[in-house]
This record gives sequence, C-alpha cells and structure tokens, in this order.
Amino acid sequence: IGAFARRILASPEDVFCFRRTLARETAYALVMQRLFGRSEGEMYLDGNGALVSGGLALAFDDSGILREGGAEIPAAVKEFLGDLLVRGAVVPAMSTLAKALASSSEGGSIGAYVGMFLSAALFEYHAARSGNKTDEEARELRKTLSGRDESNVDGWKARLQALLVDEDDLLKSVSGVNPVPNK
Repeated sequence: IGAFARRILASPEDVFCFRRTLARETAYALVMQRLFGRSEGEMYLDGNGALVSGGLALAFDDSGILREGGAEIPAAVKEFLGDLLVRGAVVPAMSTLAKALASSSEGGSIGAYVGMFLSAALFEYHAARSGNKTDEEARELRKTLSGRDESNVDGWKARLQALLVDEDDLLKSVSGVNPVPNK
C-alpha cells in the first residue's frame, strides 16, 4: 500500500493525509463489521486507494440469528498505517463512533431503525433461500421470523456494548497489538 500511495501522491504530506483518512475509514468499517456480523478479510483497497468494505450484506445463521463478526485490521492496512495511527486514529475513532451510537440507541430511535433494517434483511435472506413467495407465503414467513427480530436487535446492542470498552482493550481486539509497549 505504501508504494502505491507514494507513487500516486505528490508529497509526503499527501501520503500522511491519505494514511490518516484511511485510518478513519478503517475504524468505521471495523465498527460496522463488528455490529452487523461481517467477517474479517472483507475490507480491501481498490485500485484508486479507496477502502472497500463490501457493503452491509448481513450474515445470518440457519435459525435466522445474525452471526457475530470479529473483524480485525487487515495486515497490509495495519502495516501501512503503523502503530501511531492504529493507536492514535483507528481506535479512538472506533470508540467515538460506538459511544455516539450507544447514546443514540438509549433514546430508542436508532434501535427501532436497526430493528427494521435487520427484520427486512432477515426476510430477504430467507425469502431468497426458499425461492419466490406468494403473498400468503410471505406473510407466513414474516410471522415465523418475527421472534428473531428482537433477538437480533438484542445481539446488535450487546455487540455495541462490547465496543464500549477501554481503548486499550479495543486496540488489542482489532490489531493484536499490546496496548502498553514492551510488556
């Protein structure tokens, strides 16, 4: 990544700005991957240097429960960012985003939106797996899946709470880096 950035960017300042922006984008992608069950290895840089996270295609298990994602910073991105930006930009941005989402979810509105989003995604997932549905079959499927909606929202909230840990713990979970050097 470093050679690519140095080749397309004019100055060391531009490379640093790119690294700083990539650090923030990595943080946001990691939070979304952890909250919505994306697995690691689904982030990559495209040919123009943009971080691609693969969208929000959710991963449900066979019973309709959202799978947990354990995303870590990809090795090439971690190497390019370096310890300074992982500690000083990625982890604080993840923590800030998690805190903002948590404070919004306490008011209730974001929980309702997440519930609607997960419910629609779960319905689409099961409808696609079972083929085309008539209106009656679709209503029956919605009724069958309705109990899983609350479980998925509760799981999402638990994942959000798990992101509200000390930044040292968050650093270790996303990068495998020991929070205190030389320990």
